[in-house]
Amino acid sequence: MLFYACSNDISMILPRGPEGPQGPQGPTGASGKSAYEVWVEAVGSGIIEWDENTDMSGFFRYLKGKDGVDGINGHDGIDGMDGIDGNS
Repeated sequence: MLFYACSNDISMILPRGPEGPQGPQGPTGASGKSAYEVWVEAVGSGIIEWDENTDMSGFFRYLKGKDGVDGINGHDGIDGMDGIDGNS
């Protein structure tokens, strides 16, 4: 099956051929940094503002963040009707 379209250029869409063989294994890459290591570097370079220690406990305090204000209470729901709405 061959499709083509023409404006000023010719574009052809051909059916996909068979999959080729697996290529050779590439070299092992360098080990990546942990999230903690990236955070320590970001604090040290001033990307992240953090006035406390950059030890592991400081990292976890940073992840948790400051306590926010409590949300408002939701409204009471409507009770279902036994056997009719599938909720009971």
